[in-house]
Amino acid sequence: MAVDPNGKFAYVPNIAGQMTLPDFPNTVSGYAINPVTGALTEIAGSTISPGSGTDSVTVDSSGKFAYVLKTTGVFGYTIDPATGMLTVVAGSSSPFTAGLNAISMAFTRTSLREVYITNEGSKSVSVINPSTNTVAATVTVGPNPVEAALTPDGTAAYITNAGADTVSVINTTTNSLTSTVRVGWRPVAAAVTPDGKSVYVANAGSNSVSVISTASKTVVATIPVGNEFPAHFHWPLFDRWRPSEPVDVAITPDGTAAYVTNAGSDNVSVIDTATRAIKATIKVGRSPFYVAVTPNGAKAYVIDADSNALSVINTGTNTLIATVAVGAHPVNAAITPDGSSVYVADTAANSITVIDTANDSVVTTLGVGAFPVDISISPDGAEAYVTNAGSKSVSVINTAAKTVVATVEVGFIPVHVSISPDSAHAYVTNAGSNSVSVIDTSTNVVIAVVPVGVHPANAAIF
Repeated sequence: MAVDPNGKFAYVPNIAGQMTLPDFPNTVSGYAINPVTGALTEIAGSTISPGSGTDSVTVDSSGKFAYVLKTTGVFGYTIDPATGMLTVVAGSSSPFTAGLNAISMAFTRTSLREVYITNEGSKSVSVINPSTNTVAATVTVGPNPVEAALTPDGTAAYITNAGADTVSVINTTTNSLTSTVRVGWRPVAAAVTPDGKSVYVANAGSNSVSVISTASKTVVATIPVGNEFPAHFHWPLFDRWRPSEPVDVAITPDGTAAYVTNAGSDNVSVIDTATRAIKATIKVGRSPFYVAVTPNGAKAYVIDADSNALSVINTGTNTLIATVAVGAHPVNAAITPDGSSVYVADTAANSITVIDTANDSVVTTLGVGAFPVDISISPDGAEAYVTNAGSKSVSVINTAAKTVVATVEVGFIPVHVSISPDSAHAYVTNAGSNSVSVIDTSTNVVIAVVPVGVHPANAAIF
């Protein structure tokens, strides 16, 4: 059996040994994995029949392709990221020739290749080699680079340049700038669709979302968002100029919808990615600042910074189903890989609120350092790392016990933390020290401090 690296689909070879009679087919069946219970549901119409002699199935490390090994060769299939369906690799010579009576197959996997750091104050992106913890390259981009979004296959990084109204595209193989795409005013956030075909960019200054085609590196749609007039703003004359201020965007795991938080109009715009049109506008609390979608795609959690609350959206009906009170001025959140809990950074309360997603209720509140501004949960789900911008530290939370187990001293004004795919290291951007602290998560000790550009903000890991 083979499981895709995102944990969404499993593929099982149904082997009939040496029998080739019609009653004993050699097939491969696909199953959807329930992210909460682990239960398998067969994907209707997913069974493929490579023919007799089927031995095994393997999924590549990107989760884009599945390969079925037969004694006579290898059959390649493309995996639909939304449905899990398999289709023969287009334009290939599949089945690929293998040696006589091939019986096993494996892929090499690079768990961590490079770390991309956006330097807001120096118009650059620093590329850190994780093997040496040194800067391997510095790529010049536009003014005020805020966020880095990587394509699923890791071949390109999209950098939002808030000071230039552009998005820089970096080739991660050569670490060179390949394109600069003009978008809306003050782009501050970006998200790539699971199939890697589109990038959705939130333009905070022009009340819109730009959709970039990763194939052509051009804007293929500009979508106005927001629309509603928030009660706490008073614009006496020119209502049409009211700011929506979209500040964050998240794509559902199946890639069918994009959720955009409009901090100025106190709502969330839901974009149908197929039609690139607004299909719902959902009223939430004041100043929705951040949005995250659960791994199973069932709910979207929205941080309402000025309401001290978390809004819960049912993505099936696109309705607000709960509002959960949290600590003062929440600014960020993270969902555990199994989707069971949400951790909210309460900046003004110096705390983390832990919420059970089953009933959307507060489980506990944990005291951390001063001014917690970012939180990241390790891919294995074991620990949560919190950057405390006001106390030069990172708080480490054991997610099983829901307690703070360590406090790690880092650089001045730590603003962001990202964890490597193998959960072995945490990378902390220190905006006030112009550096990145590298934490060994097995010991929770800083093993390296890497000098980067001015005011490092975001870190993206491939």
